[in-house]
Amino acid sequence: MNADDAGRSVLDVTNRLYSKGMNSTLSGNVSFRVGKDRMVITPSGLDKARIDVPELSIMDIDSERLVEGPKQSSEYHVHTRIYRILPEINAVVHPHSPYSMGVISALGADRVIDEVSKSDEEYGYYVTKAASVGIMKAGTVEIGNAVAKAVKDGARVVIMENHGTVGVGETMQKALDRVEYFEYMVKKLHIRHIEELYLKHPKGK
Repeated sequence: MNADDAGRSVLDVTNRLYSKGMNSTLSGNVSFRVGKDRMVITPSGLDKARIDVPELSIMDIDSERLVEGPKQSSEYHVHTRIYRILPEINAVVHPHSPYSMGVISALGADRVIDEVSKSDEEYGYYVTKAASVGIMKAGTVEIGNAVAKAVKDGARVVIMENHGTVGVGETMQKALDRVEYFEYMVKKLHIRHIEELYLKHPKGK
């Protein structure tokens, strides 16, 4: 796939995440591998609902050097380190999924992962495996390495606590499906917990 085609795929997913309320126009980031050594990634500080392909950033994966375009997303370390460690991964999707972040903040990442994995029979098919890397400073090499290690260990959705989720895949569609489905499952978990509260405390009681 050439850089223009990869860029159009990146923009399609970026717009889809925004339309579903999983990102604001300035939050989150998406990338697509181009060949073995480069990637197209969303830029930093630009309204992602209004940018076009020429406004995307092209980076060298190994050197992390900006090759073309505006300044890249501050979370590029997450993307480059995943691509380096797993050559079969071609897409990384990182939304700031509001239900996932809210429910995980309330219940804890381990509990949420455990509950959604047991409550949805399609979890394994759509998500494969989820893991958490805890709270770390955004945009750092540290969080990039931690997410990449979780992916190397088999996770295909990684929770960056108090931040967002990361989905990876051999295709852009697979990476997108994983973060979308995880958010969908957490939303169902949230509704179930609300229902349980209503049952324990009926209106007027």
